[in-house]
Amino acid sequence: MSGMAKTNRTLLELCVAGALEERGGSASNLRDVLSAVPAGTRGCEAIFLWAIAAAASDEFPGVNEYAAWWDVTDRQARRDRQSARDCFGDAWPEVVKAVAKRLPAERIERRADAIRLGPNLRVPSLA
Repeated sequence: MSGMAKTNRTLLELCVAGALEERGGSASNLRDVLSAVPAGTRGCEAIFLWAIAAAASDEFPGVNEYAAWWDVTDRQARRDRQSARDCFGDAWPEVVKAVAKRLPAERIERRADAIRLGPNLRVPSLA
């Protein structure tokens, strides 16, 4: 059983692993892992916030729609998009869509509530 791949990982775990991979780091190198943690954390927040905006919309939100949904500047929206890309490269929209499908039924409208829930969301379909 221990040889099996972990299939039910948290969003934070996936984002840190993605950031490590995007940076070309090695999971066996502690320095690489520690440098990927901040990028993975920012990416986790961005993926989750983008997923909430996507779940509330009929279409995948662009920078302007995301900025309007969260009442942030376009510059902040672009920074969030880049944080997501830092973890998953060009595949980040697919990750956002997968996370959006796993969101709780209640609507999340405050960034603070989203940030508390996001890192612990389990996403088996991305593992």
